[in-house]
Amino acid sequence: MISERMYTALGYVYPALATLGIIPYTWDRKERLIVRSSTSHVLIRYHFLFILEGLAYYLLMAIYFYYEKNYEFFNMCFSGFCAGFLVMQSFVIMVFYQDDAMVSGNCMVAYFKYMQRTYYPNYDSENSKRARLIDLGGLFIFLGCVFASILTCVVNCIYTNLPITLGYIFGEAPPIVRIPFGFIVPCIYIFILFLNCFSLTGTVYGYGLFVVPFLTKELRMGRANYESPPELRQPENLILAYRSLQILQQVINELVGKFIVPTQTMVTKLVVLSTYMVIKHGDTMETASMAVILTWSGMAGLFWSLTLMMGGHLHVYGERVIKSWKYHQWDNKYDKKLMGKFRKSCKPLMLNFGKAYRIRRLTVLKFIRSLSRGILRALLAL
Repeated sequence: MISERMYTALGYVYPALATLGIIPYTWDRKERLIVRSSTSHVLIRYHFLFILEGLAYYLLMAIYFYYEKNYEFFNMCFSGFCAGFLVMQSFVIMVFYQDDAMVSGNCMVAYFKYMQRTYYPNYDSENSKRARLIDLGGLFIFLGCVFASILTCVVNCIYTNLPITLGYIFGEAPPIVRIPFGFIVPCIYIFILFLNCFSLTGTVYGYGLFVVPFLTKELRMGRANYESPPELRQPENLILAYRSLQILQQVINELVGKFIVPTQTMVTKLVVLSTYMVIKHGDTMETASMAVILTWSGMAGLFWSLTLMMGGHLHVYGERVIKSWKYHQWDNKYDKKLMGKFRKSCKPLMLNFGKAYRIRRLTVLKFIRSLSRGILRALLAL
């Protein structure tokens, strides 16, 4: 599932990120597991406090511009607060749920290694298309963080009159103060923030889009071609493999499930408010302000839509696996009875937060419908 290239990259990336205080972990190259770092857990708390101060600044500036009736800057500051809140949730996990995140990552790696060693001895992880896509995803995450940092530095240098930039605060300060605090510090912290967030979301996306479909296809009965040996689809092995996958999914839900509802709330508010403000005040807004607002809201809406689609695919794949066991002709009555009882005890794989919120195939359509409804209501209030 995971190529040697990825293991080698993790051996260099994790210690580097731990040294910078971006994550509180490092990588054990011998055991190939995530372990706690002895020093970075302190530094990451300072990063978290600094980012929290930035969110407080955005919120206070949004309140100030609202009462000043400067709706362009109000929308920009509030959009910055919402976008920062979404990205900062990964820091919340790294600061307050360090052990849970480490356990989830190690469970994922251990499960993949077990499945590959036991049932995919001939799987070529170096030349597989799936493994190459995962490697490219990791490279894309790193390059995306570098691009976001450079873009932030450029925006801070050019548009010093925008309240979302620290140049707005240090614009009249001497160069010795303005350059490091107005340009360099934002660039560094945007890199840290995005790398932390993209590392977590990239892991979840890699698990949901590549690994789970690959495994569930092999556990589904009635297909013409399989990459794994027939022994995997024997009842005793099938039960162990699927139950292990369910436990892994439950561990991931315990970690990220609690952030599903706040994330959807913030994304909805960000997209609806940004669309409303651009339509109503677009003729008086500067081009740079409109570009920033539309970029943030568009990226947030696209990210959450893709996340809901991924969760929907997980649920669909899980249902297909369980239904295939019902209609399969087992070798004997004992296997049929055993799989019948096991099937009734199984639930489809899904991203969820308990029973409060479950992501299914139609959840993304309901999300888009809620956005459309909110925007139309806002427009009718004009």
